[in-house]
Amino acid sequence: MNEGELLTYLRNPDNGLKKDVMMNGVQMSVMYRPADFLVAQEMAAGVADKTKLKQKYGANNYFLMSLSAEGKEAIQAATMPHYQYSELLQTVSYRLGEFIHMTTSKRDTIPLQDFAYASTFGMGTSNDVLLAFKKDTVNNPEWIQINVGEFGLGLGRQTLRFNQDDIDALPKLKMNN
Repeated sequence: MNEGELLTYLRNPDNGLKKDVMMNGVQMSVMYRPADFLVAQEMAAGVADKTKLKQKYGANNYFLMSLSAEGKEAIQAATMPHYQYSELLQTVSYRLGEFIHMTTSKRDTIPLQDFAYASTFGMGTSNDVLLAFKKDTVNNPEWIQINVGEFGLGLGRQTLRFNQDDIDALPKLKMNN
């Protein structure tokens, strides 16, 4: 599949790879993000060794968390007091590991390995954060669950479960090279 077709597949709720939560006017969407997307992105930027890139990104499960309110970014200076905006910005930029972890059907807890917040300064339709968790390849869990604690947007504690079979059934991204 090309990138557009794969994105359509990922966004289709029937495929089980995107979960949505709406609470207090804030929508949180968490979508599985194949490592091949990150590989293709670096290859497009001129990094040519696909094998090394697949090794670099293949050890993790990636998820894109999007936060929106009324079709706009949920975290923006124009819609909240400065202290709240500043605190939320600090949280999504530096402290998400305190609020997000993954659990598995085998009762393993996997901390947030890394995350990257993409700031669009109020120009986007959502605040997006790429989440990375180490894959649990030893225990082969039936499902993995993203657990999100309340971090300031009024979403409360949320659990978003993804079946491993849905992840394994994901078509491969067709890449050049």
